[in-house]
Amino acid sequence: MPEYDSPLADEVLTDVAQTFFGARRKLDDMIEILKDYADTLEQKAAIVIRRAGTLNYLLVEQERILGFYDAIGVADPGELSRCTPPDPLPHLAPGFSLTGRGRFVKAVASQYERLWKACREYRCSSANPLADAKKAEDACVDFRLVKAMWEVVNGKIREINEESSPSAVLQYAKGFDSRGEKQSKVAGATAGEYTGLDRKFVYRPISMEEMHLHHFPELPEPYGCRNKIARFVKKIYPAVRDQAGERVAHLARQ
Repeated sequence: MPEYDSPLADEVLTDVAQTFFGARRKLDDMIEILKDYADTLEQKAAIVIRRAGTLNYLLVEQERILGFYDAIGVADPGELSRCTPPDPLPHLAPGFSLTGRGRFVKAVASQYERLWKACREYRCSSANPLADAKKAEDACVDFRLVKAMWEVVNGKIREINEESSPSAVLQYAKGFDSRGEKQSKVAGATAGEYTGLDRKFVYRPISMEEMHLHHFPELPEPYGCRNKIARFVKKIYPAVRDQAGERVAHLARQ
């Protein structure tokens, strides 16, 4: 019979405890990093939302906004089409043109390019920080990275909940502790006694909603759709002439 009350048994029990709590410390660190990255991504999302809101401001009406995205080949702009103008509005120099229509075309094209860059940084970072980013090291954080980390963390949560529950660890440890086993028999303890501990130590999977991730669409590269933008803007200009002129001038004065 093995001698449970031995230095070897104590060493095994110590290793079991260190493994149990060590795995949880590592998971806690992973969750903290994930939350930090999600916060950084939320800051990038705020840039996208502001830039989409400015583009929507230029396009005047919801019908024109949806028509714009359809014209450049984005079937479902999602949240982008519903973004409201930021307060305060940013400065936007439309570029030189002799006509109001020309200035409107240039302003819309310029703002679309700014939106495209922000969406690209959010979805698939080029590792070049945006002017709005506070830390250069945050530049590499994008939707792909955060989503991949979210999947890894939730996988680790499932693994620890299933394979390293307090009840499983304590039941295993009792096999190496004859004193604790005797005491459990006297007290009438069973495996069910650890149910409360399992509930206390269980990790709850992190939902996508908790991450506050935005599913912005992939936008076409500005150079490749500049003719589509120009055609659409010229087409709607007569219907929004006065408002478009006022809004382009207002952005230029900001």
